[in-house]
Amino acid sequence: MASRWPRLRLFCFLRDVSWMFQEASWMLLIPEFCLPLGACTVFCGLLAWKESCDLYKRFPICRSENLCHMAGIAWLSANNLWMIGDCTVDEPGNIPWRLAPMIAVDMFVYGIIKNIAGAGCLFGILVYLYGIAIFGIVPRLCPAREPDKARRNCRIMLLSTSTATRCLKDFLWSRGILRAALVVDCATAVALMVEAKVEQGHFTPLTLARLMWVLSNAIWLLIELCQAELRFRLVAAGLVLVSGMLVTWNYVRNCEVDDDNTLTAALADQAQNCETVLPPFDQPKVRVAVIGAGPSGLSALWAFK
Repeated sequence: MASRWPRLRLFCFLRDVSWMFQEASWMLLIPEFCLPLGACTVFCGLLAWKESCDLYKRFPICRSENLCHMAGIAWLSANNLWMIGDCTVDEPGNIPWRLAPMIAVDMFVYGIIKNIAGAGCLFGILVYLYGIAIFGIVPRLCPAREPDKARRNCRIMLLSTSTATRCLKDFLWSRGILRAALVVDCATAVALMVEAKVEQGHFTPLTLARLMWVLSNAIWLLIELCQAELRFRLVAAGLVLVSGMLVTWNYVRNCEVDDDNTLTAALADQAQNCETVLPPFDQPKVRVAVIGAGPSGLSALWAFK
């Protein structure tokens, strides 16, 4: 069982960092980079979800984590479909290099692709609302349904609100409601800060990477709204690249001090006591927090203090 921890962390890391670099190349419309990275992102996301499901068969109180992963996978898949449309049949805009479209401009086909991508984002929102309903509303109507475990799972869902706001932002974006999407993007930043403060007690490099990603998306939305110059697109892409580097540094730093047996034992104790935050250990002081998807369907299954 302990051996599943490094695999799960590795798949989450590969998913996260490939998504960051994919989005940077997507902003710059470089299909030779963003398309292979998009396939890698979805593949690693599915592997991470599978590892998470296998691990949590032993700890059934973590059912909400699987719903968070499902919403994250829906969001990633929708964004990758949208990216394929941008790279193959959409107009390139004000980008001087002409690497896209790879096929030919076809706005009718592109409209269909955007609608399907919007439906995928809407599905992610519905998955999140389903989790809130079964863990937050149903236990109040039927008190006999293990209230302690339901409260813990509901807390995980609430602390994964940024997953739902990301889905909502991109749904609005796909419908052309850009000002509302920008407001929701700001709400995502607030949700990420609340998640970090509640679960970890402080901001980590991973939190900073997520916030930089949100800022880059805000700039991207403003580019769409104002038809801004190329330099603003370069700034947004640069922010995402720095985010990917921070994710990489955070992963390497945590691997140096992590103890897989400690994490597995901590999660077993968490399952027994139905507690979200565990007492800190000595050297290193570890708190295990099973949080849902982060900025790109990101999952933080470990936090160091």
